[in-house]
Amino acid sequence: LHALIESGVVDDDSGERLKKVIAMKKKAEAGDPEAMCHLSEWYFGMNGLHRDMKQAYVWCSRAADLNSVRGMAFKGFQLYYGSGVDKDEVTAAALLGFAAGRDSA
Repeated sequence: LHALIESGVVDDDSGERLKKVIAMKKKAEAGDPEAMCHLSEWYFGMNGLHRDMKQAYVWCSRAADLNSVRGMAFKGFQLYYGSGVDKDEVTAAALLGFAAGRDSA
């Protein structure tokens, strides 16, 4: 990715987007649950990133495992609808209920 940006193959707008994604991924890989939630949302199709529901689930699950209320809410949503993961309404309801009780808004 860095080579594409540096070589000018990617235009400025796309290059800026890639730089943001790279920076966010580094934060997420370092254990930042907020960055994990951002990546999850981006993989869900926000911010122009290629939609990848499995990766969206991976990142929200990691955030949820670190007690991120936002991560729990998004993981619950994906489990409820079976987005990128097998549908599991029981676990989804538990996660969404817990997140709502912790004010995920």
